[in-house]
Amino acid sequence: MGTDREQLLRSYWAIIEQEQNYSALSDFYLPESVLIDPLYGEFKGHAAIKAFLEKVTADMHELDISFTVAEVAGEGDIGWSRWCFQLPDGNKKEGVSVYRFKGDKILYQHDYIGTNELG
Repeated sequence: MGTDREQLLRSYWAIIEQEQNYSALSDFYLPESVLIDPLYGEFKGHAAIKAFLEKVTADMHELDISFTVAEVAGEGDIGWSRWCFQLPDGNKKEGVSVYRFKGDKILYQHDYIGTNELG
């Protein structure tokens, strides 16, 4: 049986996997949330995160890159997910996200991909 945090992350990733529409994720964040992406940088606040998610949606569709989740875990105020993205040539690369929650929202998210995943 999963925790509430795991369920939150499963809902988050269901939107990504089913729709590949990252813009739809903005409701998971608070006005004071911070999201750090290894390629795009740091985004502070709901408006900045929402704009980033809209850009990522357009970029990923243009580049024909899709994301899937391998596993999620969450308990208390922290959680993580291990995911992969598939490139148009069929290659898959892995990444990890670390989360801190406040209530039923993501307060902090830091995404990581290894340097070998970029090359």
